[in-house]
Amino acid sequence: MTKQIDYIMEHFDFEKVHGVMEFLNWDWLNMGVPSIRQLKLEAERLMLELVSGNSRAIACGGFEALKRGNGDISLRFIVEDWDEIA
Repeated sequence: MTKQIDYIMEHFDFEKVHGVMEFLNWDWLNMGVPSIRQLKLEAERLMLELVSGNSRAIACGGFEALKRGNGDISLRFIVEDWDEIA
């Protein structure tokens, strides 16, 4: 599982996420827009927490880490989402 996290960390476009956050002036905990290093640390923390627990998804600060049925994990950054509950 660590290899999967390493692969995601190497290929995820944190620079793009950072650019979007700067454009939106996305404030984390009243500390301003996070640095790319802070984004990477938070993404890695979420994925490690995901694989060590029983959850299928965990999210924070715009990031969402998901565990698929086959055990693979994924990471995404969500700017907008809406779900109508009927």
